[in-house]
Amino acid sequence: MASLALSVEKQRLLDETVYPLLGGQPELVSPECGHFEVCGGCQLQHLHYQNQLQFKREAVLRAFGDNGLQVGEILDPTVGMEDPWGYRNKADFNVKVFGGEAHLGFSRSDGRGLVEVEHCPIASAEINQVLQALRELMPHWTQIRRKLHSVIVRSSHLERKAAILYHTRLKDPETFRELTAQLMERCPDLKGASLVNRRKETQFGDARLRERILGIEYEYGLRSFFQANPVQTEKLVARVLKFAEPGPEDTVCDLFSGVGLFSLQFASHVKHVQAVEDTPAAVSDAKLNQERLGIENCTHLRGQVQEKLEVLEKMGIPISLVVLDPPRSGCREETLRQLVGFAPRRVIYVSCNPVTLARDAAILEQCGYRTNRVVPLDMFPQTTHVECVARFDRR
Repeated sequence: MASLALSVEKQRLLDETVYPLLGGQPELVSPECGHFEVCGGCQLQHLHYQNQLQFKREAVLRAFGDNGLQVGEILDPTVGMEDPWGYRNKADFNVKVFGGEAHLGFSRSDGRGLVEVEHCPIASAEINQVLQALRELMPHWTQIRRKLHSVIVRSSHLERKAAILYHTRLKDPETFRELTAQLMERCPDLKGASLVNRRKETQFGDARLRERILGIEYEYGLRSFFQANPVQTEKLVARVLKFAEPGPEDTVCDLFSGVGLFSLQFASHVKHVQAVEDTPAAVSDAKLNQERLGIENCTHLRGQVQEKLEVLEKMGIPISLVVLDPPRSGCREETLRQLVGFAPRRVIYVSCNPVTLARDAAILEQCGYRTNRVVPLDMFPQTTHVECVARFDRR
C-alpha cells in the first residue's frame, strides 16, 4: 500500500501504544476514509480488523496489569463485528466559519481546526444523507453561520430514520423550523429535529427514535444517552444477562441506568429492579418505556448514584445484584464502597474505559469481591475505544 502521511499524533499512537501491545509492526492497510490521516474521529482504520481486536484485548490486559490484577486466564477475546463499517448511530459535527461560509466536520487529530467531512464511513447511511443535505444548505443560511456550534445527528437501526439536535446561541425556533423543513425535503429518512433553550425543548416533526434490543423496544429523545452501536448493543446486553445469572428472588440495582437498557431487560427475570439515573430526560424516557411495556416491578430513582444508594440503605432495600454502567471517569471510590455495603452476591460492571475499569476492579477486590470474568466488546471499530463487561463475585 502507499505510505500514509499520518499526523504526528497518529504516528505516535502507533509507535508508543499500538506496536508495543501487538508485539510488532503488522502490515498496514489503506484506510476507507480519505480524511483519515488528519481527522480525529478514527485512529485505527489502517490496521487489519483482526489486529484492531487483538490490540483492544491487549489494552484491557495491560490496564488490569497496571493495577496489579492478572486477568489473562479470564479475559475473553474481543467480540468484534462482521461488518465494522456504517455502524455508528450518532455523529456530532462541529460547525466552523472560514472563507465566509459555515463548514461541518470533525476536529483534527492535532486539535488545530476542523476537518470538513464529505462522508463518514463509520456513520450510518441515514447520518451521511443528512450530512450531505446540511453541506448543501449551510451556505444559504447566513443568519446561523456564526451562531450554530454543532449539529448532532442520530439515527435508528430499527427505523432506518434520523433526527437532529441543534446546539446554537440563536434561540429562534422559527429559523430552525424552516431549516429542518428544507432538510426533510432533501432527506426522506429525516424524521425531525429538536432545539433546546433553557431546558425547554422545541421539536420539529418527530424527534424521537426507537431501537429494538433482544426483543424489547426502546424509545428515546435526543437528549438521552443510548449506545452508539445497536448491533453490538445486543451482544453487550446478552453478556450482561449471562454474567449476572438473575433469578426470581433477586433485587437488582441498576446504576447509571439511562433509558432502562439493562433494567427493563432484567425486569422479567427478577423480583424487583431499582434503577438510578441523574439525567431527567433519560429517566422520563425510561418510565415511558416501562409503562408502554407494562412492566410493574421496576422503580426509577432520579438523582446522583451515591445519594440514591443512601436512600435505598435507609429504606432497608436488599440488593443481591448490581449492574453499573458509569461514564468514562468510572465510579468514585466511596460509591463503590457504599454499594458493596449492600453485600450483593454479584456486581456486573459495564465500562467504556479499561483504565478506570481496572482501577475500580482493584477497589472491588479490596472490598471482598473476586474478578470472575472480563469480556471486551468492540463497540467502536476503527477507533481505540473498547467497551468491557466484567463480572465480580463476592468471596
